[in-house]
Amino acid sequence: MFSQSVTGIMDDPALPALAQALDTERMLPVIAEVAGLHPQDTAGLICDVQLLNHKLGRRCTVRYTLTRAGAEGRPVNLASVVGKVYDRPESAERLYRRIEGLRSGPFNGAPSCIPAPMMLVQDLGLVLQEYVDGSDLRHALSSANTEAPWALAGHWLARLHLAPRLAGLRTASLEHELETADRWCAHIAPHLGTADAGRLRRVLEARHRLADEAPPHEPVMIHKDFYYGNVLWDGPRVWVLDFDELSIGDPALDVGHFLAHLETLACRTTGRADAFTQESASFLGSYREETSLDLESRLPFYKAYTFVKLAATEVSRKQSQWEQMARLLADLACQAMDVQFGRGSRARAAKKGCRVS
Repeated sequence: MFSQSVTGIMDDPALPALAQALDTERMLPVIAEVAGLHPQDTAGLICDVQLLNHKLGRRCTVRYTLTRAGAEGRPVNLASVVGKVYDRPESAERLYRRIEGLRSGPFNGAPSCIPAPMMLVQDLGLVLQEYVDGSDLRHALSSANTEAPWALAGHWLARLHLAPRLAGLRTASLEHELETADRWCAHIAPHLGTADAGRLRRVLEARHRLADEAPPHEPVMIHKDFYYGNVLWDGPRVWVLDFDELSIGDPALDVGHFLAHLETLACRTTGRADAFTQESASFLGSYREETSLDLESRLPFYKAYTFVKLAATEVSRKQSQWEQMARLLADLACQAMDVQFGRGSRARAAKKGCRVS
């Protein structure tokens, strides 16, 4: 016999296989197999399931932990495995094949890593992956060695952008991103003052002009959700997670997305958008050392795109101080486009206070 527990997970009728994936009696032999244990070794095992992330109706990420009672009844950890349950089995298979392709190509060794795919449970729409004992890059901000993890993140992203494309990826066109940003702006505008809404509208019009004038660039394989929360650091290595949005597109999107998220974090935690310029410089410097891709003319655009995305998220979630954050992020988007068109100085934009009170 074995014990079992499930912690922190909500019901989700739109994920019909979730209940089975949370059934530790059903999953224990599967996790034991992934961990390399023989069936006769499963007696007395304890299987716990802990929530890591849950996007209702789409996917749920959990961690399975196998333990056995040791000396004096203390639990001994035998294995930890991450599981991602999807609403559709084909989504799980797509992720599994992507990770396989990346692991066998540009990310088959340190210091740029991807958690290994361990098993595809097709009927549950479940991907089991290697568990990485690391912390996301927010925790690196308090490290004495502040440059290393950010430089490694830049190195990782450069490797992705230089890698041969995986088959079957969709193309993230600039026109599609503009349409998406239009919807985000429409979502935000009612929560801004008249002057700010007008300024955001003018920025939107400027983005469309930019699309017509942008110089051609070579599309590459992009992560499309590359930011500090999807990068784990374990000391010598970085591990990147979440390849559901892997696409073909503009490499400036990934770089601008990462930098805008970091500036937003700086505003939230310090009240200044320029608080983490050293970390940004380490990331960008490492990226530029690895590639000859010319991103400079498009970076402000994609930073503005990301600020608008984050503002729309604030409006949708309506968590603490969401209105102030939405206005702040809309303002940062406008500042980024001012830089794009040479109507503002980067130093002035960075030094502007952005504390939410």
